[in-house]
Amino acid sequence: MGLFLVAIGLLAIYLFNFYYVQRRKLPPGPIPLPFVGNSLSFIKTPLDVCLQKWKDQYGDIMTIWVGCVPTVTLHNSRVIYDTFVKDGDAYAGRMELSWNEIVRSGPLGVMFAEGPLWREHRRFALQVFRNLGLGRNIMQERVLDDVCALISHVKSEAASGKTEVNMFDELDIAIGSVINSITFGYRFSRENRSEFKRVKKIATEAVSFFNSFLYRVMDGRINLLRRLPFFKDVYEANVNHNNESREFFLGQVDAHLKNIDLDSDEEPSDYVEAYLRMQHKLDKEGVKHTYRFVVLL
Repeated sequence: MGLFLVAIGLLAIYLFNFYYVQRRKLPPGPIPLPFVGNSLSFIKTPLDVCLQKWKDQYGDIMTIWVGCVPTVTLHNSRVIYDTFVKDGDAYAGRMELSWNEIVRSGPLGVMFAEGPLWREHRRFALQVFRNLGLGRNIMQERVLDDVCALISHVKSEAASGKTEVNMFDELDIAIGSVINSITFGYRFSRENRSEFKRVKKIATEAVSFFNSFLYRVMDGRINLLRRLPFFKDVYEANVNHNNESREFFLGQVDAHLKNIDLDSDEEPSDYVEAYLRMQHKLDKEGVKHTYRFVVLL
């Protein structure tokens, strides 16, 4: 009887903390359930439909709960502008996901860094992308190269006697080639698409985790749930996915490193080359820095 009363007392404290203490200073929003938050709503109804319905009910600024993590969402262009443009520095931080502690092994670059580290890497990334032609005619030329390659491939398929061409696949690899040429300096081959398919699989799996109800419930209590049925499979799938991401992308970086001159004065041809050169320059000068490749997907 004593243990039962203790359990009831602990449950009451948890519910009071969850429904009153944690929510009292947050904007209004749909009432969350303990442990799962509003995640159950997304199982049968698309996220955008849920958000539109709640926005009509709670206003342009509201709170939804992803598991036990509160997420404040904005749904008005003026509010978004005032928040992230006029007062951008106040919102430059990044949400701390407990999954990061499982898979990370060093500085988190632009995506998950915050404060001075985030500003430094963001400044570097923007400068490199500008040099590579972002927002300029050079970028248009990169895109046009892949448009020409797409048209040439479709013509060759038609000339070979094919009556159908899957344009979704062709556009997929064309867009992937633009991104990869900026990142690694080369385009994907249409003759051997295995590399592109692997990259797409890794990216698709990364997005699918965030759409997983069990994944969202685990965040914040991974060490508690990782060995339980159902949750164990999600945990192992995420770790395996991250290992595959590291193996592939860091392998790409190593291969790239063998083909570039780190001391060259020429402009880097892609982002990875620029990053490796900066890393080499700072190492050579004996400067302590955070330019380290870390794959976190």
